[in-house]
Amino acid sequence: MPSYSTGGERERGAEPDVADLEIDGFTLDLEVRSALAHVRLRNAIDIAWLRIAVRVVLLVANGTALVRGRDAIGVVPANGVPLGAAHLAVGLAVLFLLRRRPSDRIITVAAASDLLSVWAAVALILHRPVAPPAYLVPEVVATLQLVLLMSALTVVRPVLVAFGGAAWLSVLVLALAIALPAPDAALNLVVMGGFTVGLTLAGARIVNATARAALEAHAGAEARWHRDALAAAHAQLRVAHEALRAAHEEAEALSALIVHDLRNPLASVHANLETLQDDLPPGRHPSREAAEIAIAEVRRVSGMTQDLLLVARLERHEVRAASPVVVSDLVDEVAQAMRPVVARSGASLSVALEPAAPVRIAVEAALVRRALDNLVVNAARHVGPGDRVALAAEPGADGELRLAVRNSGPAVPPEARARLFEKHGGGLRWDSSGLGLYLCRLVAARHGGSIALVDRPGWSVSFELSLPAATS
Repeated sequence: MPSYSTGGERERGAEPDVADLEIDGFTLDLEVRSALAHVRLRNAIDIAWLRIAVRVVLLVANGTALVRGRDAIGVVPANGVPLGAAHLAVGLAVLFLLRRRPSDRIITVAAASDLLSVWAAVALILHRPVAPPAYLVPEVVATLQLVLLMSALTVVRPVLVAFGGAAWLSVLVLALAIALPAPDAALNLVVMGGFTVGLTLAGARIVNATARAALEAHAGAEARWHRDALAAAHAQLRVAHEALRAAHEEAEALSALIVHDLRNPLASVHANLETLQDDLPPGRHPSREAAEIAIAEVRRVSGMTQDLLLVARLERHEVRAASPVVVSDLVDEVAQAMRPVVARSGASLSVALEPAAPVRIAVEAALVRRALDNLVVNAARHVGPGDRVALAAEPGADGELRLAVRNSGPAVPPEARARLFEKHGGGLRWDSSGLGLYLCRLVAARHGGSIALVDRPGWSVSFELSLPAATS
């Protein structure tokens, strides 16, 4: 059973209501069928009002004729008044039901009541003592054609065919009842039959075309509603994006300010700690060990602040000029600075320079040095006494330079591998600040290279930074 709706148009900005046409999830045929049911319902309600108006007019005519003692429209007034009243009551009931609980059954009953009222009027005329006039058949034919025309706008085709057949038979019975001459009877039957066939075909096409037009209008309204809703969502998204960008810029500016303000105090603390360490007696002493730990922590915090500044610059794509760097000098500088850091973990740091590796490479030396520092510091955090850390420069694919930092400590857990190089490690940090490996990724991208965690025989962990030899 198709669904019906008698509601008005949706207000602008309201949620779309597809119950009337049942568009979502249906094929095109079902969409048109549902729209067709909606059009028929609207027609049935309009015809119900017309039915009531006509019956009121006929009741007034029959009532007036009854008062004056004359016939009205071929029916004895005394019979016409109750017949009209009954049909009016049916019309009111049909209108009420169509507006409350519309269905094909109610629409069919409404159309059938029109046909029954014609039959009842004809039956009353035939039972009069006076012979019915010869023009009664054409009048009945015209009335039945009007009834069928209204039915074609409301009922489905099988019901319309049944009504047409019943109307044709009623004309035949009436012609026989009043002994209408054969030529006249044949003419009226041909007219009635031709009208019924033509109406069945053309009426169905008209209603279907109306339904398709209604469906297209509804689809157009839906498209416009979704277009407006999408435009509004895009506008809100743009506003939110601008607000987020402004907040991000403000946060970056604040971070940069804090980092710049921390650099001088950290440098002062570091210098004072080194002075204090120099004044302490040599050898193993608790105060000297505490000073060494404090100096290491100050260096770590200084490195974190440096990472913050570098990450902010690289995220803003601020590019500085690259210059040729001797690979062996770069690796030796990192090894010399990081060897005490690794030694504090009880591990050893070795350097391997393969002869086939590029001798020089054009890079931002400070960036590459900081990336290698982070990788070595990261390795030192995960090794212990007896473990090994290696810093290697090797030839890569297509003449690239591969700078690797490997260690024999615990392997990186599988759950951490997927997010190793994300900012803050995606909540699974494998470095001291959550920025070290992310900074390494930015440094690699800045030079058109890449960084990856690679499985190498003999090593638990191998971070490898690949840089094009022709980087500029």
